[in-house]
Amino acid sequence: MQTIKLLKGQSLIDIAIQEYCNIEAIPEIISLNQLEDIDVTASLKLESLIIDKDSKLVKKKYLSELNNKKILS
Repeated sequence: MQTIKLLKGQSLIDIAIQEYCNIEAIPEIISLNQLEDIDVTASLKLESLIIDKDSKLVKKKYLSELNNKKILS
């Protein structure tokens, strides 16, 4: 598990793409952070989130292409 710092305006979709390269990871992010009744497209009002870089949902072959870039839609 790892805690990441969020940029102002990032949504769960942004984080799923940035950290997992996979929007199918959204339910996992919600579960890890015990989020309830959240709009996945809305800007998060949090400063950080827990993610699992060892998750089977991480598309590792694509992560190198993002090269630690931040995603903000």
